[in-house]
Amino acid sequence: MAERRMFSIKIIDSARFLKMPVMCQNLYFHMCIRADDDGVVEGYNVIKMLGASEDDLNVLADKGFITVLNEDLVVYINDWQEHNHIRPDRKTDSIYKNLLLKVLPDLEVVQKRDRADKKNGRQMDVQRTAQVRLGKDRLGKVSLGKDRSDKDRKEKTVCVSEPEKEMIDFKGIKDYFNQYCTSFPKVTEMTKQRKEHIRDFLKNHSEADLYKLFDTAQESDFLTGTNRSWKANFDWIIKPENAIKIFEGNYQNKQDKKVTTGNSNLDVLAKWANRNGVDGF
Repeated sequence: MAERRMFSIKIIDSARFLKMPVMCQNLYFHMCIRADDDGVVEGYNVIKMLGASEDDLNVLADKGFITVLNEDLVVYINDWQEHNHIRPDRKTDSIYKNLLLKVLPDLEVVQKRDRADKKNGRQMDVQRTAQVRLGKDRLGKVSLGKDRSDKDRKEKTVCVSEPEKEMIDFKGIKDYFNQYCTSFPKVTEMTKQRKEHIRDFLKNHSEADLYKLFDTAQESDFLTGTNRSWKANFDWIIKPENAIKIFEGNYQNKQDKKVTTGNSNLDVLAKWANRNGVDGF
């Protein structure tokens, strides 16, 4: 299971979602948190844990938020790839992957691939062999090669390439931005300067924070140019000074800044998610 889970504001702030009973919303959040990397979760266990009912699950299915895969209430989160962008080299295939593809044969799941630093399998063992010289008058004795010439030493040198030091999925970052930040110009190339800005951002933040930055920018009427001719772009968003302003809510829509109060189940769940490092609230 991935270390972090995110929730797309597009989904959980939609009227279709908010009009559901609170228990249905609560059930959805808990299933998303417990889903595996393919977005599959054993819904029956979550229902029992929350004291919910199968009717609550049926509401989610009727609204199109989930697909029930079998009679044991194994569930697929329909908007899983909208909520989470899983890196292929960190993905763990679901134990229900065959069932998932049987029920939803047209579903495009993230294909797991090996990490770049493990493509060649285990590291090659480099053995150094000492040159053995048998002198005419010292038969059977081993010389350690003290008399070897510089040429001999160069011929015995073994060059081993260094493993990749960088594991940033720049292509995945570009693809995520182009897919979900549709209000901004598409990114066609990850230039040297763009990569440098991303490296600077990831020194103090996770990759999940970067995707959250993109989602937050997409939700901003100011940055998307909804009410003006100017709009931001990828380069503007990833600049460190601009990223900080976005995270601090400087470009948040006015209606989104209203603070709601109360002790609803969603408020409690949001506080729990914050304490446990779950992104998206």
